[in-house]
Amino acid sequence: MKIRLFKKFFLINSLIILLSIMAVSVLLSIFISNYLTGEKKETLKENCYAVATMVNELEVSDLNNEQNISIFRAFSGITEAEIFIADGSGKVLICSCEDWQVDGICSHNSGQVPKSVMGSVLAEDYNTLGDFDGMLDGMNFIYGTSIKNNKNGFNGAVFAVLSPQNIKMFYNAIIRIFFLSAIVPIIVMLFAEYIISYRLIRPLKLMAEASRRMAKGDFSFLNGVDLIDSD
Repeated sequence: MKIRLFKKFFLINSLIILLSIMAVSVLLSIFISNYLTGEKKETLKENCYAVATMVNELEVSDLNNEQNISIFRAFSGITEAEIFIADGSGKVLICSCEDWQVDGICSHNSGQVPKSVMGSVLAEDYNTLGDFDGMLDGMNFIYGTSIKNNKNGFNGAVFAVLSPQNIKMFYNAIIRIFFLSAIVPIIVMLFAEYIISYRLIRPLKLMAEASRRMAKGDFSFLNGVDLIDSD
């Protein structure tokens, strides 16, 4: 069965609307992903600097002070990242993760930060996506900056580690809200497009029907119609 003119018109316009919405969704997804990644990386950087500044004012023995640990964990909570401090050899001295808080042992201090990484971060800030040669669980966003405490001669680094899953969860929540909030406008738009299409196509349908009847010699529909304009 041939699709009627109205259905064709409606389907084509609906398809254009839906494709436009999909294009906007893709662009929005790319923008949100890049924005969230950039914001999280910047937050990691700022918190690394803040922790490094704090440690520069402390004695090494004061790192395990309860008050300092609370501040340390607060910085971690801001970024939803794990933050740890390593000495010059790469040994992790203190970590913000819950396992370390329990018994001083966690996945971060089970090994050492690779020497190549420590050499890089002591020279300049370290910013990458990696796993510290298997020390971390999967690929993570990593930012590190050096600590050079002139008071006690401590040289080391502070690292902030964030799993991409944290960004993905936030990203998925935003996209979900977008699509849920778009459902009602899309339905209203398609309904309005249906009404408009029907009103636009109806005169054409009447004309097509009249042409078919006239071709068959049926002029009965002209009864009562004034074909001559008296004006």
